[in-house]
Amino acid sequence: MIESLVDLRTELFGDSPETALHAEQMRRLLSRSFSFHADPGNDHLCFIARQGNRPVGHVTATVNGQLRSPGGDPVGAIGFFECIDDYSVATQLLDAATDWLKNDKALTRIWGPIQFDIWHGYRFKTRGFNVNRFTGEPINKSYYPHFFERYGFKPRWQWNSVWIAEPEAVENLISHRAPRLNYLIGKDLRFTTLSGHEDLQNLHNAIMKAFLPLLGFTPLPFDEFERLFLARCRDDRLVTIVRDPDDRVLAFALAYPNKQSCGTSSLSDEEAVFFLVGTTEQDGIRNKMLAPSTVYHAVRECFHAGYSSVVLALMRKSIWLEAIRIKHLDDALSTYALFELEV
Repeated sequence: MIESLVDLRTELFGDSPETALHAEQMRRLLSRSFSFHADPGNDHLCFIARQGNRPVGHVTATVNGQLRSPGGDPVGAIGFFECIDDYSVATQLLDAATDWLKNDKALTRIWGPIQFDIWHGYRFKTRGFNVNRFTGEPINKSYYPHFFERYGFKPRWQWNSVWIAEPEAVENLISHRAPRLNYLIGKDLRFTTLSGHEDLQNLHNAIMKAFLPLLGFTPLPFDEFERLFLARCRDDRLVTIVRDPDDRVLAFALAYPNKQSCGTSSLSDEEAVFFLVGTTEQDGIRNKMLAPSTVYHAVRECFHAGYSSVVLALMRKSIWLEAIRIKHLDDALSTYALFELEV
């Protein structure tokens, strides 16, 4: 089953180092050794469509015992969706997956695409297929989200990515800028980089705390976080950790070089991808300053580190409204969505 999915993915996206890397990741996630499968509350079932001996579609229906809606209800998930450009094939796959989730697992709310959890791949790209890709971006055919919507899924949550090509653009795009950053520094907050393995554990704890209210949040064990972090964030200068005088982590921001883990360049080794920001601070006034000021500081540090451009990647629209002033996006914008179906 896994190799049929790999063959299908190769047929759809071509034989490339990036495809090979994705195949390696799929094999790891779908193997019984992946940590998801050790939890007795989790389950999944893969479905594949064939025309003769040729695989033409695949989907995985997933039950993650910790995946809940904002109201606390259990949610089913659909992931690893691949399909030729034939809606009848997509319909058969989605019928099989939703039927299993509804009839066998008694789940009536389904999110997709999610590959077991939000840490290992989710969302479809919905706009910007003409824009250069960055490492870590969802890779899907442009017709996948149309198939989901035609089937009855509705785009429930959306994200954006935008490219900043010069340092001056940071001042024009990111609100609160230097004055607010200097204000926070004046309050004895320190904007630091990552320092050692123990600090990585502090960062993990801060991310788990900050993202607890996030849609689709499920805890990520430290060893898996460390594996994912080290595979991508190979330049500690691109990690910002905001600390108070007692050395507590109040906010963080992560960026990484736009480069595949296998060593091949996705676009440019000199491009940085800013992809994660969060706060653990509860003080209302200061917290409103922390997120945009941390974004501003982190993106500016990317340029100071010698990167020629920065991708503000996969930012929730709510964050954009608070931290970003978008004026002229044009073809520099890509959009993404997570879909929901009630059955």
